[in-house]
Amino acid sequence: PDLFAALAATVTTTVKQPDPKGEKSPRLQTYSWPWEGFRSWRDARERLGNFEKKFKGKIIWHPFNDSTSNDGPMSLNAFPGRAFIERVTNEGDANIELKASLDSSKMPESPREAVARWFGLSDGALTSGDKDKVQRLAASTVTVAAFVGNPDDPKDCVLDARDFGIGLTATEMPKTILTLNRGLKKNKLYLTGKHGQGASSTYQFADLTLIASRNTGSKKVAFTLVEGTWDEEGKTPTYCYLTVDGLIPEVEVSEADFPAGTLVRHIGYTAADLFNPVGENSMYGLLMRSLAEPLFPVWLQVYNLRDEGEELGYPTFAG
Repeated sequence: PDLFAALAATVTTTVKQPDPKGEKSPRLQTYSWPWEGFRSWRDARERLGNFEKKFKGKIIWHPFNDSTSNDGPMSLNAFPGRAFIERVTNEGDANIELKASLDSSKMPESPREAVARWFGLSDGALTSGDKDKVQRLAASTVTVAAFVGNPDDPKDCVLDARDFGIGLTATEMPKTILTLNRGLKKNKLYLTGKHGQGASSTYQFADLTLIASRNTGSKKVAFTLVEGTWDEEGKTPTYCYLTVDGLIPEVEVSEADFPAGTLVRHIGYTAADLFNPVGENSMYGLLMRSLAEPLFPVWLQVYNLRDEGEELGYPTFAG
């Protein structure tokens, strides 16, 4: 529970912010940090170290696919922004999977047909539909949060992909999100993903990646950390995930604090070209140019963590 709370619990505070010119009434403003007591993306290593001391002898870093030579699929995408887009695609698939699990009729034959049937997103709905309705849908399905800091440090970024879809159990995680090239979506025509490797390219750009997930209806949240480790004589890294006594850790957390779905938190993510709040070289610009004919709207929040007289956590863009 301590490690989960230390790295997965986003802290949000809402305060009244006055208009600097005094022309308008104060408005509610939200400030956020990736976790309680946030100082830097380097916090994660310190907190992981404390966890490893507490569970000394019980922690095993298990290699993806039971292979120490598993870096190939991880390094296929050389661009950190484009690799992250695969995470966003997976968010949409998780929401579709939830709807599919509740429908006993014949499955849709394409992702476009799936979102039309289950989410009312027909062609053109994202551009010409009810704006408020589309925004509400985005906030409850596919969300992205970027906590960005000093642009002189290319890893001063915590990048979240959070869906509110079907979620995973601790037993399911090693067979799904913690595997490579299993082709679990190959025969599911209603999903976008196919090969089971695209989003894994993000691991190479993060110092650590936290994955936390609650399966729909479960009382527990399963979570783990992913890292690439190097042997002294190795040519390439081995990507592993954390287990305790060989199992994915679980923790009881209220649904209010962690609703069903999956959070993938990329900590210390190399995203030097994504530090601007808007424009081509920003997360907003990346989503706009890289999500070709997106199925879902995306709710994006960008938080400026630079300490330049402003309180840490000030949101520079949300939309």
